[in-house]
Amino acid sequence: MSVMRSRTVLLVEDDVLLRECIGEMLGDAGWRVAGAANALEALDWMNARGMPDALVTDLRLGPGMSGLALIAEARRRWPQLCAVLISGGDGAGLRLHPGDRFLGKPFSMGKLLQVVMEVTEEPVSVLGAWCLVSCPTTIQSKVSGRDRGRSQ
Repeated sequence: MSVMRSRTVLLVEDDVLLRECIGEMLGDAGWRVAGAANALEALDWMNARGMPDALVTDLRLGPGMSGLALIAEARRRWPQLCAVLISGGDGAGLRLHPGDRFLGKPFSMGKLLQVVMEVTEEPVSVLGAWCLVSCPTTIQSKVSGRDRGRSQ
């Protein structure tokens, strides 16, 4: 059980399997996770509920607004927004707001948790500390395992 107070991450990922896996990882570490498949869903969520404690978004969200554009749009209303941009690319050439972070896929559960805690300045929870040391599982390996389970 986590000793961290419950905080909310808005997770924006167009790949449903990745969104489920990343959400599960964050939820297991004590975060409340809200998911959105695209930037418009994310903006609708924020307009209805306010700024999340952290916005974790993929760079490429399919048709429409990119993750980078989503962060910029959300920051117009909530300048103090904490954001993590994730992508299968290397992030070279991206211009991020000071305090925002880039995380390349594949990444470990521990690295994801570390980056989210860094942007929100959240102290490492008991479960979070365990994950930082003991969770080498990557997003890609979790998704691969789920794919195998669904095909059987």
